Amino acid sequence: MSEPPFVPRERLKKYQEHFQGIQKHTFLKGRYDKITSGRGIYNMSHGIGKKE
Repeated sequence: MSEPPFVPRERLKKYQEHFQGIQKHTFLKGRYDKITSGRGIYNMSHGIGKKE
């Protein structure tokens, strides 16, 4: 019996895409935008706000 993965693969993939995108944005933006991008992580993980 193989036990299911800790996090569903679809969710993992979604999180990976979000974090990769956020890393790019924080890299391009200034120091203060990291705070707003942190808020963006919250919104994206909860399906709030615009989706690109």
